Amino acid sequence: MRARPAPFADLTVRGGLHRFAVGEPAGQVTARVALDRLEVRQAEAEGLRRELVEIVIERLGQPTLESLATQIPPIAIPLRFERTLALAGLRAGAFEIAPASLRLRVALAHVVPLAGRLWVQLAVSAAPESSAERAAASRLQASR
Repeated sequence: MRARPAPFADLTVRGGLHRFAVGEPAGQVTARVALDRLEVRQAEAEGLRRELVEIVIERLGQPTLESLATQIPPIAIPLRFERTLALAGLRAGAFEIAPASLRLRVALAHVVPLAGRLWVQLAVSAAPESSAERAAASRLQASR
């Protein structure tokens, strides 16, 4: 037994990313790994031929790849965006606009892998005003 080489396998696993989401806290997009295919580059197991090892791996199939993929933690991709838009005040003659800020709701609209990069499209809309923000705006209006 000692004269035989130790069992080994040189495998190539192919797959991609899916289930993208804007992570909390803001500043990252998370994605899960999906495994599509497993290729045997080289294998030796107690004298078994590579072809036999390939057949065994092929029979294990997609359920095994999916099971392996669940063991891989989500990938966090750094992304910088602001969730608040600061608006500077403006004064022109008799007109005055007070400084304010607008909270934004940010969601992931679409991710496209292209030329070795991930292109991220975000859906941005105004977030609902909180009760504290409404109260502060009312106090400001009343003081004028």
